[in-house]
Amino acid sequence: MSKSRLYKTLFTYGAGEFLNKLIPFLLLPILTHYLTPQEYGYIAIYMAVMSLLLVFISLSLQSTISVFYFKVDEDALRDIVSSSIALSFFSLVIMQTILFAMNTLIESYFNVDVNWLQILSFSVFFQSIGLYYLTFLRMSNNAKYFVVFQIFLTLINASLSLFLVIALEYSWQGRVLGVVIGTMTLGLFALFQLVNKMLFTINSITKKTIIKNIKFSAPLVLHGFSSWIKSSLDKFLLMGYLTASVTGEYTVIYQICSVLLIFFMMLNQMLQPELFKILKDKKDGFEQRLTNYLKLLVIGVIFISFLFYFILPYLYPLIINGRYEYNNNIAAILITAFCLQGLYFVVVNFLYFYEKTLSVGKVSLINGVFHVFLAFLLIPRFGMEGAAWLALLSLLQFTLSICFVVYKNKLFPSQLKKRAKNELY
Repeated sequence: MSKSRLYKTLFTYGAGEFLNKLIPFLLLPILTHYLTPQEYGYIAIYMAVMSLLLVFISLSLQSTISVFYFKVDEDALRDIVSSSIALSFFSLVIMQTILFAMNTLIESYFNVDVNWLQILSFSVFFQSIGLYYLTFLRMSNNAKYFVVFQIFLTLINASLSLFLVIALEYSWQGRVLGVVIGTMTLGLFALFQLVNKMLFTINSITKKTIIKNIKFSAPLVLHGFSSWIKSSLDKFLLMGYLTASVTGEYTVIYQICSVLLIFFMMLNQMLQPELFKILKDKKDGFEQRLTNYLKLLVIGVIFISFLFYFILPYLYPLIINGRYEYNNNIAAILITAFCLQGLYFVVVNFLYFYEKTLSVGKVSLINGVFHVFLAFLLIPRFGMEGAAWLALLSLLQFTLSICFVVYKNKLFPSQLKKRAKNELY
């Protein structure tokens, strides 16, 4: 692939990711106008449940498709895709059985409607198929169709949600139902496309491939669960120890602050190709160029964070309904947390380039355990502010651990200079 085509592809994916994350953010002012904090709290909980169901129904099998896409022939790829869909369907059946058997316990302990969980399970199954199709598009270099499919899914979810919440006055159920209908519609479309491209047939489902898929994806399920803990456990604890209203107010502030990640990811995606090129070429003075790259990213992340902190108190009342109280202390803590995540993006690139992803996985697992410990320590005692401190301290531990791994592997610019000299002798 030529450089110009590579940069064009990267820009297409970057622009698509930006728009895909921007649409829910633009939806936030409208939803908070029509929904109370309590109602938004229920949305946060059911969306968190949906994310958890995705971990155990998709089984991260999209990674299997991406890894083996270039390693196997067309027939073997068809077996992998077909067996992945079959595995997800089998996981759906198990999940529905568990929900039916534990109906009373789940409703009394978690204060959620099992009927909604069963509906979400079906939705997540079709979401999994959508993920498999998206993976196929990405690996076959169909960046344009990948972005269109992804954005179209988000637009359908958003438009259906607005119609159900505003026109039909379905409250929080309207938002959840909009996501369900949109996800199932696009999932069915993805299934049709996979069948049409001869990537899914019943005859291609084999026991051998199913076992192969399970062996590959099983460790990734644990990683996915760890990621879910770090993104959603706080909402469940706020709901359990406090109220749905508190959960809703915190989720809105969290979502507003998380818009920083859009800018950080874009900044990283723009400069990442240049970093990898410098690391590959190792021309004279490369360590200074790397240092300049790091400084540019770090300054960019910190500057954007400070700017956002000063703007947010004026921006928040303009876009969020007055029923949702703005808490400057919580916003400051969360902005600092996302700033740390931006710095993580800077440093982890070195581990990705030198294929030290196993180290990233180990750090992530340890961080997940640390996150759970902090969650039960902070949220019951400090409530919403405890949840914000949880995000900050967890990301601080994670980012420092990644920095330590980079240092240990001698991948910082000054260390790479010595490493390059040793390679010459």
